[in-house]
Amino acid sequence: MIIAAWLKDVSEGAKICEVGAGKSVVAEHLLEHGIPLSHLLITDQSARMLKYSAEFSQFGASLKEADATHLPIAADSVDWLISSLGDPYNLPKFWTEAARVLRSARKAIFTTPAYTWAKHFRADGGKSFKEAEFQLIDGSKVLLPSFIYSDCEQQNLIQTAGLKIISMRHILIRDLEGKKLSHKLGLDRGQAGEVVSGYFIEKP
Repeated sequence: MIIAAWLKDVSEGAKICEVGAGKSVVAEHLLEHGIPLSHLLITDQSARMLKYSAEFSQFGASLKEADATHLPIAADSVDWLISSLGDPYNLPKFWTEAARVLRSARKAIFTTPAYTWAKHFRADGGKSFKEAEFQLIDGSKVLLPSFIYSDCEQQNLIQTAGLKIISMRHILIRDLEGKKLSHKLGLDRGQAGEVVSGYFIEKP
């Protein structure tokens, strides 16, 4: 929702890198708007997750297994850097890498679970803002990295890397009207409860 709104101005031929994609939301958006995928690089640290985007290679997209903090891209070579729910690598090293690969005056889009959601749902004395618990099919649980910050802290993290925030937006529970909603969204917070935070960024 946020990414599609900010990607509306992407031009054909723009070099795009999607980080930690899993199933690429960028590829789907570009195809819907008739934009070729020949300049799209889809990355994910997990080869298994990257397979969810394998179908897009037939339309020209490149897929590479890569750590978000060590992208296989030359410096100053990308027009758009997009990360959907990038909390697993939302650390200074990622933002330094984002600043490295972006060309001057080019854009980045980053979304993360909202801080107010994490504060409500994961309240456990602070650990919740560094890791997330997932339950596997066999019923076992694993903890994975998940770095979520307040709006002020997130903005500082981005700006410290030398990037400029053009705008930010929150997806609220009411924005998801008509969709089947999980109780994990914290529905008891009301329609104005924040679910996802998005940042539209530029490299000066």
